[in-house]
Amino acid sequence: MVILTAVGAWEHAGAGQPWSTTHHLRYRALVEIRQLRRQLANILSQTQEVSLEPLLKPPTPGDIISLRKILTVCLGDHIGKLEEKGIGADEYSTELAEERVQIHRESVLYGLHTEYVGFCTLEQETSGVKIRTVFGIEEDWLPTSYQTSVLSPIRSTNLPQLTLTLLVK
Repeated sequence: MVILTAVGAWEHAGAGQPWSTTHHLRYRALVEIRQLRRQLANILSQTQEVSLEPLLKPPTPGDIISLRKILTVCLGDHIGKLEEKGIGADEYSTELAEERVQIHRESVLYGLHTEYVGFCTLEQETSGVKIRTVFGIEEDWLPTSYQTSVLSPIRSTNLPQLTLTLLVK
């Protein structure tokens, strides 16, 4: 979500290199994101009426919830369940690691005691395994088909109904 907001702000500021340098963002990465967005819009326009809005608007709260639900379904094996609350460093169990993992100190969810989290990466550090690129998950978003040793006590629910609103028109 932070990346979407940063790309939108960069485009609204004129998509220049000075702005990216001032805000400590890699200019080439921002240009690549813009190119990938255009490629996606071109692919979608072959089958549907899709056009690209030149300025990427920041995600609305509804967009953020939809994206978190999509990530929950897509990253089903990258879900952690809170096992033990700590002072800042909560411990989570996940099927990708035998030992408990903690949210990295630089994460926006660090210390918030979120019951379920999704994550993109695991990193081994001297103090243990840390998860990064973390997002919060509501229990009722967890898919019924996701029955693992970590999350098996969770009540069964249906797959979340998602309405995907692309960030292109």
